Amino acid sequence: MRTLVIAAVLTSLAAPAYAQFGGNPLNQARAPKPTETEEQKKANEQAYKSATGVVPTQKPNTDPWGSVRAADQPQDGKSKAAGAK
Repeated sequence: MRTLVIAAVLTSLAAPAYAQFGGNPLNQARAPKPTETEEQKKANEQAYKSATGVVPTQKPNTDPWGSVRAADQPQDGKSKAAGAK
């Protein structure tokens, strides 16, 4: 029984170390990603710019509690006392 406990403890301590040093043989079998050519990079950049150009401008944030808030209180919700600290 003692031998079984010792073996379990050693196995549980060795497993993370084994994983840290690339113990998984599937990691070494992966092929490297192909590099992009200049034409592909330019095409990707052009597609990105055309996609971001279509995004509509956002409306400014509205303050639903603006009519309830006191006039001397700032709109960001922070009090003057908090800013003085």
